[in-house]
Amino acid sequence: MDGKSSLGVRVSRKTVKRAMRFYDALIKAVESLSGKVAVEGERWREETVIYLAKEKAATIRVRERYRQKRREKKDQYDWRTYTYIPRGILVMELGGMYGRSTTFEDAAKTPIEDRVNDLLLTLIRAAHKQRKRRREAEEECRRQAVWEKEREEKLRLIEGEEAKVQELLAEVNDWHRAVRIRRYAAVVKAQAEDDGGIEQGSELAEWLIWAGQQAHRIDPLVESPPSIIDEKSKYEKRRGW
Repeated sequence: MDGKSSLGVRVSRKTVKRAMRFYDALIKAVESLSGKVAVEGERWREETVIYLAKEKAATIRVRERYRQKRREKKDQYDWRTYTYIPRGILVMELGGMYGRSTTFEDAAKTPIEDRVNDLLLTLIRAAHKQRKRRREAEEECRRQAVWEKEREEKLRLIEGEEAKVQELLAEVNDWHRAVRIRRYAAVVKAQAEDDGGIEQGSELAEWLIWAGQQAHRIDPLVESPPSIIDEKSKYEKRRGW
């Protein structure tokens, strides 16, 4: 026992010694198994915790049963409706065992201080179950970590592959656009030649050269010739003086 605070006891004065005898026997039995009983938590929220095999087996509380008796109110400011009369029956509550609680209660021939061994067996089982659940949780966390690592790596590879596919599709689309421009320019040239030819240095001759350059600029398989469009970003920005 670490002596941090008081044990979980809620009994009348007449049964305090019995409750303390029970705790004394329980603490000695737990410590004989290399366990410990500790009071944990902040003030007003303290709880008595039993550890076995380095596992939190359960929380424990000892209380006393009582009967309630309706009382006569002395005046209008007396808000109490019942008087609670202790019955001398001790009840030990075990909590924190996966959302369930277990109770050991005084019986006619076996008070709770004589049931420490039964309690100890229950706590040992709870500690083993807690260890099993903790190990299962740790294994699940490990599997989850492995999965997350694999997931991140796969998503990175998928993202890279998708980017390559999009780049390929864009190149194919640009190539088709370049082919269509060249075909269109060829049709324009053929019609002009049928109509009497193309004069060197004429507007149409310059346009055909220009159209071919634009096709080259789009075509991913051909080195792009320079264009005034390349200077757009330079002149879009206002220069501060």
